[in-house]
Amino acid sequence: MSSEIEISKHQELTPFFRASARFEGVTLILLMCVAVPLKNLTSLPNLTGVVGPFHGLAFLLFLYAVVESWAAGDLPLRWVLAALSACLLPGGTFALLHFYNRRRTRQQFEERQNV
Repeated sequence: MSSEIEISKHQELTPFFRASARFEGVTLILLMCVAVPLKNLTSLPNLTGVVGPFHGLAFLLFLYAVVESWAAGDLPLRWVLAALSACLLPGGTFALLHFYNRRRTRQQFEERQNV
């Protein structure tokens, strides 16, 4: 068994999953790289009060999308664990989508070569 995570032909990320991953990624970057530093440097606590709830909503939507994709059989457990780890890091969901797309493109290319 290889160490790479295989993606079957039928496993595709839904548009909802992709959108929620991007939304979560953007709000986490805004919160961690803009709102929190401005709060600490300029004493503007109201900015985190605005961005924080949006990030909370984005995080919950992303968790729902991950569980929904796993329950539908679109994501193997290893990708679920990777997604849950990625959403804790700023830019992690963007990296997750990038690696998924790269792996999917490579597998499609190999399938065409084998035909």
